Parts: sequence; C-alpha cells; structure tokens
Amino acid sequence: MGSERRKSGWDVRGVVSSTFGVKIAPMPKLPIPKSLATPSLLAHVATSKYVDGLPLYRQERIFQRLGVDVSRATLASCMVKMGDLVEPLMDRIRDEIRKNSFVQCDETPFQVLKEPGKRSQSQSYLWVLRGGEQNHPLIY
Repeated sequence: MGSERRKSGWDVRGVVSSTFGVKIAPMPKLPIPKSLATPSLLAHVATSKYVDGLPLYRQERIFQRLGVDVSRATLASCMVKMGDLVEPLMDRIRDEIRKNSFVQCDETPFQVLKEPGKRSQSQSYLWVLRGGEQNHPLIY
C-alpha cells in the first residue's frame, strides 16, 4: 500500500493519503541548463575561487572529502558558463564606467599556459577599468 499511487497522491514517507494530496512544485530553472549545479553552489565555487583565492583543484579535494564527486574540469566548465551568464551585467558596468569623464585603467601582463594559438612563453594581458561616481566606484 505504501508504494501504491492513488489520485490523492502520497506524502513524503510514501504513506497514501486519501484526505489531501501532495503537490510537487515544478523544478526551478537552473542557471546552467542540464546541470545539477544550483545557484548557491555556483556562487560558492565562484566566491571561493575569485574572492578567497581557492583554486579549483583544492575545491575538488574539499568536495571529495565531503563525499561529493565533482571534477575540476566540471568546476572549470561551470565557471566558464557563469561568465556567459554575467556578461550582460559586465556590459552594463562597462557602459556605466564609460559614461564618466574620468576612468582609471591598468594593463597587467601575465602568463597563460594553454592559450589557443600562442606559445606558453608569450605574454597575455589583463585589463582593469575603474570609474563611476566617487562614492560608488565600479570595477570592470
């Protein structure tokens, strides 16, 4: 009887309820389609990587210790897809910075080991823009 399904449905313990049915809400839309990564997991991985400086290989080991099997390649793929998700926001920030009469810029050279079409010894650059109102700076 516990696994028998009736029109009224069953509760979470599998017991059939004739008085009221259980309604299952539709699954919320996930940021990355066909992925199990929730918004909070993506936010945690991104914050750990970009704010706390915790590389993906260390996060992979932390997840393994917690019994969660997620590869570094999967985490990296999620970060790339998140970049696509925040692109409209970044475009808006860049446009707001450009509206101001004063913009600070920085060009920092750095090495990318595996960049398509380049040797690993060649220089790549990271550009940072800062602008916005004095009490509300924006960084791109």
